Amino acid sequence: MDYFNKTATKVARYVTPDVMRVCYGTTPGYWSMVSADRFEEARDYIFAGVEDEYAGLIAKINHYHETVGSKLTTMYKEMEADGVRVSVIAKYGYQLYPIVYDANQQSDMIVTCEQQAPGTVTAPIGSTFDEEYINNAKLDGTEKYISPDLAVDASKTLFPDTTWYIQNMKHNCYPRILCPLIYKILRSDGEQMTVFSDENYPQYLAYEGKENDGDTIRPMTKEDKGDPIERPGFFTLLKNLMINVVKIILEQIKKIFM
Repeated sequence: MDYFNKTATKVARYVTPDVMRVCYGTTPGYWSMVSADRFEEARDYIFAGVEDEYAGLIAKINHYHETVGSKLTTMYKEMEADGVRVSVIAKYGYQLYPIVYDANQQSDMIVTCEQQAPGTVTAPIGSTFDEEYINNAKLDGTEKYISPDLAVDASKTLFPDTTWYIQNMKHNCYPRILCPLIYKILRSDGEQMTVFSDENYPQYLAYEGKENDGDTIRPMTKEDKGDPIERPGFFTLLKNLMINVVKIILEQIKKIFM
């Protein structure tokens, strides 16, 4: 992985800015999804030397970053203080595409757990929290927020009692089987529904099956840890990347000729 990161960095330095400026890089919505702590670095990287040409776009994305993107955490807490009920459903169990640093973080293949639910702590793909980490959680009373597969810790999230995590559900997967949970969250009367309100929907859930075709969501337990994927090797990462690139190309060709 270290070799891949070093090689990719050298290639990306010359290729990425040009590629990004003819696709996602000129879409303001794309920039709204860039992590606040990396926004300025990413902006300067993509638009270095062409600032005047893209002055209007740069001004627009700067404004969003300054007024919203860099203040999301504060805004969420202000919403809660104003009486707004905030619940989060995050997905994990997959690596990020192996074209970025930290590709071994828990994610839904596109967005990391920490980005979906700020403050989430995760073990790298294919590994678990060590014994020292678990023991410390027991001492401070936060062990209940650690996933049965020992890969995710929700204790430091903005909303630890109203954040759910679903193992092995991809970014673009929104199955019907998820609707009952969403309905319960939205329609809860009186007290806000929490991860302790319904034994059928604890903080950690396991998803399996083909979307909307015999798929299931069930509570994850210490006895049933779901199906955590193993940490993939370099060639597995490369193979998965190539497969996805080919799929994207074929989809675009299909759109052109159909």
